[in-house]
Amino acid sequence: MTTMKNTTRLAAICALLLLSTANAAPIDDAEQALQARQFETAITDLEKSEPGDYPSYLKAVSLYQLGKHSAAVTTCVGLLKQYPDSQWQHKARFLMARALIAQKDHRAAESILAAEAGRIFSPDRKQSIANVLVDFADKLARRPDPNELDALPADDAKALALYQQVLALEIKRRLRDDIQFKVALTLQRLNQHPQAIAALHQYLDEFDPTWTGPVGSATRQRGQLKQNPVAPGKHRLEARFALISSQVINGNNDAARQNVDAFLPILQDTVMEFDDGRGGAVNRDKSDVAHQRVRTYSKDL
Repeated sequence: MTTMKNTTRLAAICALLLLSTANAAPIDDAEQALQARQFETAITDLEKSEPGDYPSYLKAVSLYQLGKHSAAVTTCVGLLKQYPDSQWQHKARFLMARALIAQKDHRAAESILAAEAGRIFSPDRKQSIANVLVDFADKLARRPDPNELDALPADDAKALALYQQVLALEIKRRLRDDIQFKVALTLQRLNQHPQAIAALHQYLDEFDPTWTGPVGSATRQRGQLKQNPVAPGKHRLEARFALISSQVINGNNDAARQNVDAFLPILQDTVMEFDDGRGGAVNRDKSDVAHQRVRTYSKDL
């Protein structure tokens, strides 16, 4: 009798284990499909799984990756409404903001990101939101192609505000390198050249080990280089050219000429590359730098 009871108990436990495995399988299959970037398959597997916040989040991710941004937003909204205390709520909001940006609904995305910004405390979270904000700002700053009839015009003022918000976070040096330079270029596009000059001075102070300071400064007069300099920044040559350009436009001709004379021996035959605002590149070389010197005598040239 005891043996029969034990056998019955064991059979029941095995049945429960098998049932549990069967219920878990669709989620496991969906995770594997996501890792393999088989997003349609992942959605099919998720629709077979038990309802929950995690399956809903994975479905939203799959829809976003398939370019079904409206459906991704709807899924995120449903998750947040049905599971307001979910551990996936913040990731769902970030995903929803990305999907809204893809749909060019920048206002709705901005409100989500602004609400989430106040929640960030850890360095990893700060880096995560910084990346989202940069992606959003880059899209706002982008110049649409004339053939993109449904594209919104660039909004440099909003892009600048977002870049500055990123700089207020504790971000890694590589990202800071990019964003400080983007701030300066955005100020140039807004025709705020005194502010652009200040931003470029700040960039060069931090990222160009050969920079001795602004024209007229004590360190520049002494030719004083930095002690124990860090690695050069990615945009240090482009920043020098941008500085000269803003100084010429702003009428700081003597400073521009001195910066041209200091820059040409450093630049030599290197070709600088600037973003054209549409995802392409504009090249500048020493002839362009020399032309800026000519323009200090006449802006009509």
